[in-house]
Amino acid sequence: INAEYGENFIRARKIYSELPQIVHDLERRQLFEAKVEEIEPSIRWCTFNKTGSSKGKAVSSGGEIDFQALEKQLEKDNPSLDILKTKLEDAKNESRKNQSIEINEVVWKGKILPLKSEKVKLHLLAARENAQEMEKTTNVDKKFALYDKVLLEYGEAYSSAKELGHAGKRSKTGKESNQKDIIAALAEFISHEKLKWSLQRIQEMIGSMEAKIEAAATAAPDEKPKKVPKPDELSRLYDNLIQTLEEIESLLGGTDVNATQLHNAQILSAKIFRIYYLARGFLGNFKWPEALALIERAQQQIPIAIQHHKNNKSLNNSQSQAEIQKLEKLEKAIEAERWIIHARAFIATLQKTNPTASTSSTLVEVIDEYDTKPVSKNRLVAFPPDFESISCRPLLFDLALLEINPPSLDGRKEQKRGWFGLF
Repeated sequence: INAEYGENFIRARKIYSELPQIVHDLERRQLFEAKVEEIEPSIRWCTFNKTGSSKGKAVSSGGEIDFQALEKQLEKDNPSLDILKTKLEDAKNESRKNQSIEINEVVWKGKILPLKSEKVKLHLLAARENAQEMEKTTNVDKKFALYDKVLLEYGEAYSSAKELGHAGKRSKTGKESNQKDIIAALAEFISHEKLKWSLQRIQEMIGSMEAKIEAAATAAPDEKPKKVPKPDELSRLYDNLIQTLEEIESLLGGTDVNATQLHNAQILSAKIFRIYYLARGFLGNFKWPEALALIERAQQQIPIAIQHHKNNKSLNNSQSQAEIQKLEKLEKAIEAERWIIHARAFIATLQKTNPTASTSSTLVEVIDEYDTKPVSKNRLVAFPPDFESISCRPLLFDLALLEINPPSLDGRKEQKRGWFGLF
């Protein structure tokens, strides 16, 4: 059927491409040329359905169909082809079903677990496809969106595995009991994969936020970004990182010694960074004693974490070396911030012991007092000067009153009389 459709589309394209040479009307020519452009993606689609390739662009080097390249090609050719996009999604699902036949088992804790549920297979394949696309992209927002898709697919696979476990609880035979253990182990495997990707997502978020904070600290005042991540957000992320690592280690149960050593080292490093950003939060709230105590605690733990990384030979990889460099950089930053906290705490103590120094007073008014706060331009003198009250009458009338000589009113005063009004 696809071959017949493709031949018909090719004939239609040939006819529409020859009609502009016959017709002299400009509008009809443009209409025929537009029809040729509309038919072109349909021809490629039929070619793809027939041979699994669209001029070699939709097939990867390994012989697998690259649906992402085909989808981008269709969007580039004609973004309004919703029918082709729907068919592309159907082709994706069909390809996943074909690939799910090849995925028959997974390995968990040295045991081979058979995969018999088609729903679990499809969700695992969808998660794998999103993970492969995430490795190719460089856009941060798109990468985090793909992380969410991967975690969603693993969540659906876990739910499907749990449904199989609930269905197998009714049986009591030995064979079914063994099947129940396999399903439980499969659920653990899926949960471990989901936590692993969740851990990677949290690490990406932490790296992105720390890069923004560092860029804001070194940027010029006019170029500083409006929104900078707060220390409390990073401390919560490190808390989630620690919890995720502990859950991964609880699932492994100590079966992988190298992984256990790596997780312990990562947990120790994450605790140090969590303490550091908690101290930064107290520092922003002017709580000097709490900030100083947490900073010193983090400083004490850094050499222990670095030594822990160096003692384990299994951790001598690029990830551990990057973690050691990050800890050493943090140690230098903590050493600088310790003295800043000491100075600010001393200034706060001076302000408490000298309450007469007013922040609103100018230097002219408190010239004999010592104020530890930095002097700003608007604290030198009071400008503009304060208002003073004056008489509500105009000044002209007051001057005129001084030049007026009022007549004497002594003749109108009541005269005093003596006894019996005679004298």
